[in-house]
Amino acid sequence: KFSEVVESVRASLERRAGIVACAEAKQGARGWTITAYVQPKALKPCRDQLLALAQQALRDATNSSNSIYLLGYGATPFTLMPLGFGAALADMPDKSAACWASFSKGFCDKPGACCRQHPSCQVGVNVMLKPARARAR
Repeated sequence: KFSEVVESVRASLERRAGIVACAEAKQGARGWTITAYVQPKALKPCRDQLLALAQQALRDATNSSNSIYLLGYGATPFTLMPLGFGAALADMPDKSAACWASFSKGFCDKPGACCRQHPSCQVGVNVMLKPARARAR
């Protein structure tokens, strides 16, 4: 389930032909890393645009998913990092039993007293922009 959301973000970055040479997604011990290799001359001027595109793609992919949510989607779900941003995804198997505050705000309003289901299956997603290397001719 998480891989479908990640692939959607990777593909949205790769569709920026002429700016993004390629984009790859790798799953590791701490979650997923999506790396877009950007044409060196476009990296600085297009950085904010590409990060906004990736953030919107992450929102769109989770909005269209039946059970994967962007943690903190109603607050500030993205954490800026030197090469891009990070976010967390969570699986919500039963919407009727979910603690919606923990999904929308990223934390529970009633810790210790809440009887609802909190995110149990979570993964991190980091999006990074790196300069593409020149290809050997």
